Amino acid sequence: MPRRFATIVLASLLLCASIPAAAFAQVDSGDAIDGIPYAERGLDASQMPDLDVVAGILVADDGTLIWSRLPDEKLPIASITKVMTALVALEVGEARGTLDTTYTISSTATTRSSVESTAWLTPGMKLTLRELIEMTIVWSGNDAAAAVAEAVAGTQEAFVELMNDKASEIGMNDTLFTNPHGLDEGGNHSTARDVATLVTHAMQNDEFRRIVALQYLNDQAGTPFRSSNELLFMFDGANGVKTGSTDAAGYCLASSATRGEIELYGVVLGAMTSTERFAESATLLEFGFAHYAPREVFGADTELTKVPVRNYRDRALRAGVQEPVIVASNDLLGPVEHEVVVDPAFARAPVSTGTVVGWIDLSQNGEALVRLPLVSLEDIEKPGIFERIGAFFVHTYRSIFGENGEG
Repeated sequence: MPRRFATIVLASLLLCASIPAAAFAQVDSGDAIDGIPYAERGLDASQMPDLDVVAGILVADDGTLIWSRLPDEKLPIASITKVMTALVALEVGEARGTLDTTYTISSTATTRSSVESTAWLTPGMKLTLRELIEMTIVWSGNDAAAAVAEAVAGTQEAFVELMNDKASEIGMNDTLFTNPHGLDEGGNHSTARDVATLVTHAMQNDEFRRIVALQYLNDQAGTPFRSSNELLFMFDGANGVKTGSTDAAGYCLASSATRGEIELYGVVLGAMTSTERFAESATLLEFGFAHYAPREVFGADTELTKVPVRNYRDRALRAGVQEPVIVASNDLLGPVEHEVVVDPAFARAPVSTGTVVGWIDLSQNGEALVRLPLVSLEDIEKPGIFERIGAFFVHTYRSIFGENGEG
């Protein structure tokens, strides 16, 4: 067997051995909708996304969980690590006002220039922190990530401490960063859920959003180089986030896309090829947009209940919502339901249209979605003296003898 062919076969076997068997299953029995396996929700495998990945997750930008597979499995995440590198650097740089400060590239940073992804840095080059962050994300430069770390914290080791501090701060409880670039060193790992938490937090930073959406980045000679994130070129609404691949991690992608008012974040870990990670991410995001969408729960001026007015003998006001109520929900979880609760403190006229008289609790599949105000849909004037006196006696009688006078 030729040596080159034997090397390729051995490398392929090692890669396959490093990725759990789940990577070859398209729909896993543990695939979950909102944290509960799909079969337990009465759903069929045909309703789930077909994904050849080890683990993954799909969330909305407010953190709403849509779909997951092994979301808490600790796995290497390769260059997705650089999302945290960029976020920490941006926050520190913004706080210090040093994003456009120029730094000289060290020889320790450029030891990564020949290892997998590179930004082609050489010792003595001068670049701003902002430029280094852009190279870290768009080109996935390991050397750029190392240079970012040194620019912010002096050493890569000190910067990693900042990364782990930030991870603890935002609730990434199953993550350990051991370097700023994500290479397979020292047990660097995370989970699909933690990566989603990181992305959700990072996408709140405007400069981060700008950088991860870049399709091209010019080098110092003005030559444009394409982003490593092919999803930006192939998926409608894609606007980030970060690729990653090593022998241990397989091919990974944290992705984001926006359509209308919905923004979704997807994570796939352990795909078998680079092409598959983009295809599987596209499948996952399409699944999300197909099922998680804004839906009208109530139209304008919808009456939901009648509320007795205590200082009238027999009068009730119409109460409900004045404006249309539109809520994002996952149709696989069933219909959005509502419960109306009248505020016990409300009792008497006069009442103006729009006065809050209680609240409306929206839920889906037993889980709370949102609480809305229940408002009056009409004006009711203050009753006259005789009406108020009559109302007093009527309500007193009913409180003693009941509505039908039976006690």
